[in-house]
Amino acid sequence: MSSTDTANESKATVEALSAYGTGEVVTAAGAELAKGKTTPPPRYTEDSLIRDMENAWKFARTPEEKAMLKQTEGIGTARTREPTLANLLKRELLISKKVGKKHELRSSPIGREMIGRLPVWLTDVTTTAKWETLLSAIEKGEIEASQVMESQIAHVVQVIERAKGQQQNLRKPK
Repeated sequence: MSSTDTANESKATVEALSAYGTGEVVTAAGAELAKGKTTPPPRYTEDSLIRDMENAWKFARTPEEKAMLKQTEGIGTARTREPTLANLLKRELLISKKVGKKHELRSSPIGREMIGRLPVWLTDVTTTAKWETLLSAIEKGEIEASQVMESQIAHVVQVIERAKGQQQNLRKPK
């Protein structure tokens, strides 16, 4: 079966399924078990991670977030992405491991633990895009810098209070 045939079949399936409403009961006409093996996506390299930071819109959940991330040209700027990555490697939040001819990036246990302790909004791909949008609005005179600062201070206080409330100490593995 060609890729065109598969695409047409998929489109026909989607169209047929869209005729049914939520909660509607349907009867299966048949099923088929296909044996296969899934493979994880390739690990990031420094180059592929920076590329995905530039194209962060691919990870957006909504059309609005996608548009915002496209407008702000992803996470960070061309000037800040590489130093940020270097800092994460230096602090051992990311680990670079040579596999064959390339260096694969992996999160370290301490890096995963730190991310796990942060509020979800702070780890969301759109957070920096929202901040960039606010900075742009300040620059254009559409919003006062003091308003943005008040909001950011409230967010920082939230993160600090959350950290204070956590009982376990974050320790670097030996």
